[in-house]
Amino acid sequence: MNNQVSATDCINGTYVTDRHRDIAAKLSMIHGKVRLATESNGVHAYMASPSCLIKYGRTELVKMHLAVNLDKWLAGVDLCALCMKTNKSFKVTTLLKLAPLHMRGIPDVTPGVFEAETNPEYLELDAKGNRVPKSPGECQLLTELSTDHPAIEYCRYRGFEPAALVDQFRASFCSAEREDLHWRPMPGGFAATPQGRIVFFMDQRGVQVGWQARILEMDRKHSKYYFHPYDNQWVAVQQRLTPEQAWTLAPGFEGWDPAKYILAYGTKRNASVMGLDAAIEFNKKTGGSWCVICEGPLDAARFGPPAIAVMGKHLSEMQAKLISDNFGRVIFVGDNDEAGKSLRQKVFDRLGSHPGLKLLLADLPSKFKDAGDMKPFEAKHFLCQALVNIK
Repeated sequence: MNNQVSATDCINGTYVTDRHRDIAAKLSMIHGKVRLATESNGVHAYMASPSCLIKYGRTELVKMHLAVNLDKWLAGVDLCALCMKTNKSFKVTTLLKLAPLHMRGIPDVTPGVFEAETNPEYLELDAKGNRVPKSPGECQLLTELSTDHPAIEYCRYRGFEPAALVDQFRASFCSAEREDLHWRPMPGGFAATPQGRIVFFMDQRGVQVGWQARILEMDRKHSKYYFHPYDNQWVAVQQRLTPEQAWTLAPGFEGWDPAKYILAYGTKRNASVMGLDAAIEFNKKTGGSWCVICEGPLDAARFGPPAIAVMGKHLSEMQAKLISDNFGRVIFVGDNDEAGKSLRQKVFDRLGSHPGLKLLLADLPSKFKDAGDMKPFEAKHFLCQALVNIK
């Protein structure tokens, strides 16, 4: 088999070869679409997690929570697949023996292997000639919107200042998606599109390396409303009679999975952190050298700069290097769930013994699901205490 490496295969010192593509193709015939990504510890294949398929259904075919380290597999390590949602490990031999999706009750799935991070369909040149993920579409900074705009309503509902979100992430509202990108349809005419969402941009050393878009939602009396990206109105999707009851879906929304955050196609998530440039600029102005690691942008936004977001439940070696190269003191604040505990351990493994770096693993009070759930004054008090403890 030809194992020659082309120039486009080389990213950050890691190579996608025909051997990677061959095993990815075999997995794809069983598990559906496979996305190849290059990371510092090897080429990874992302695909639908068997455990998440059982729990969440077809939406997992798009979210692809299972990560398989193909370089470890090619080196003889069998137990090298991890579901980033459930933290469950899999052997590749087990994955290759599973029945195809149509035999597991999920028909009409087309196999295929793609490399989003290098796919020219997802990338464009910026003003400086850098090849970056395509922009979300037509956007307007939150500070340029009217006070009754749905995005501003959402900010008030969550207790965030639009100007602060703009300063930290250039937060914007996307009013129109691009016509050259496809977005997964959802019940009720919704879609996993940046249109109708708040977009948080990732700037690293002045380069826009990606973005995430957050769906707008809010509870009102007995209903949970989501902002419809195409009808431009709030729609009641879930209902309950009392706060003690579980939410039930409104008619027409069976199988609802809101995809609260979507990541720009082509983003090298494992080589990026959100809020990096704002954190570096904050430290320049204040003479400091510290940051706060959070999972999502609104968690980081609750603390403001120099808080950064790793955009998920994992910390890669490249993300850890970005952090250790730029900050001397690091405070980690994870979510209060099992995946948050997993990320906490990963942060400790990557940064806990790093020479010259002080790390504090700060526990949120149990009443909070994540940092974004805190009130501004609660976050300020929590952060002040953490800074005292890390000295």
